[in-house]
Amino acid sequence: MLPSLLTFFALLVGIFGLEDEHVLENDRAFQTCAYVANYENSRLFFISQHFSPEITVKFQNLPGATVDTLLISGSDLERVKLDPLPMVKVCDESAIKKKLCTYPSLDQLKLRMTLDELIDSEEFEFPIEHYKLIPSELPDNKHKFEIKNTAIYCVVFTAHDIPADVGNLRVVVDWKQSFGNLLVSDYHYLYWDFTLFLSYVMLLALFAAYLYRKVRLDKTNAILSNSIWFKQFTIQVKLLFYIAGTAFGFFSSVIIYSQLNKYGYGYYGSLSMILMNACMLTFSATFTVWIVYNCLIISSGFLFFSNMKSPKKLRIFRTLCAFLFLQLLLFAVEESSVYSILGGRASFLSDFIFVQLVVVYFLCCYYAWRTYKQLTNQSLRTKILLTFALLTIMSLAELILRGRVLYDYVNELFLEMANVTTTAYTLNYLITIALVLIWKDTNLQNGEFLVK
Repeated sequence: MLPSLLTFFALLVGIFGLEDEHVLENDRAFQTCAYVANYENSRLFFISQHFSPEITVKFQNLPGATVDTLLISGSDLERVKLDPLPMVKVCDESAIKKKLCTYPSLDQLKLRMTLDELIDSEEFEFPIEHYKLIPSELPDNKHKFEIKNTAIYCVVFTAHDIPADVGNLRVVVDWKQSFGNLLVSDYHYLYWDFTLFLSYVMLLALFAAYLYRKVRLDKTNAILSNSIWFKQFTIQVKLLFYIAGTAFGFFSSVIIYSQLNKYGYGYYGSLSMILMNACMLTFSATFTVWIVYNCLIISSGFLFFSNMKSPKKLRIFRTLCAFLFLQLLLFAVEESSVYSILGGRASFLSDFIFVQLVVVYFLCCYYAWRTYKQLTNQSLRTKILLTFALLTIMSLAELILRGRVLYDYVNELFLEMANVTTTAYTLNYLITIALVLIWKDTNLQNGEFLVK
């Protein structure tokens, strides 16, 4: 739970383009494959655009050169043997998983049909297009392939008649998705962040309505002042704030990703995007410190026993949180691209903060164990035990997530990173629901927590 928002910082990874530039050589086949989505029903409120998916190839204007250009789906390409075989293969993450960038063995090639045989058999899964393009005669040196179905597509180029004094021909391949200008992995974040935002909003509304009804139906609470009933339902109110803060964090992420999806990654450097990113990171820093402080307060028993409050311990907690807050703000400045104070050492600061959060978590576990031993109410003891068991699961998931994110990032497995991250966030949501169910009927009277 504690390192969750720090991991959330790391999800704003470097920006990568949707265009790939390649160099073609005379009579050497070149193959590039990528996933192209045609999500006809992808317009979900404001988070998706409604583009026509297409693959655009733009050639260098080189008079006299010609390029044999083949568009074929990845599934159909696995069934044919090309002549000549591609000398170079470039794949995105989805195509790599389908092993479209590996070279088949001789035995595998014997089992495959030629391209002409596949076309004559009409057994291809998706339409196959083949053109002999003359770059200098194309409008703006471009050719567009319209995409009707979601699939992995491959474009195979074989250049001819490149002048000897030039030696090669540059080509840019632009993979346009139907949902907008994001990479598939980033759109995965956008979709799931929006889904989790709605989920947390629904949970917030249901829990707030339940708590309001509970207060209104309790005749004793009905005549009490707001400050008194707030004290009686302190832990429920804190859970409400946690749910609301998490929902706002996901909403901020949706806003940023939706803007990039609409305007493209070039918009990331705009002033408005820099300010939005800085505001989101500042909020995340504040929210993280709020979580840390409340975990320390609750685990130390300050809310469970009226005589447990220690001014000295409170000062230590506040000093610790203030120090952590300053570090998180510094990290937010480094990540916002506004100004660098550390001179590119944000990753070291991130690791240092993460270690502190882990230490704080173990400190909370120690205090929670001491509080658990002092409790006499068996129901409360069970609630404390269940709560920290769930938080341990959440923290372990975050620890594993952090390591996996770093591994996937280094290996450029961005779609895999998105899948793992959203799985961890979904687990956090389920644990939040469990915490609400555990504490929804517990209130504070005369300095002691009572279970009703």
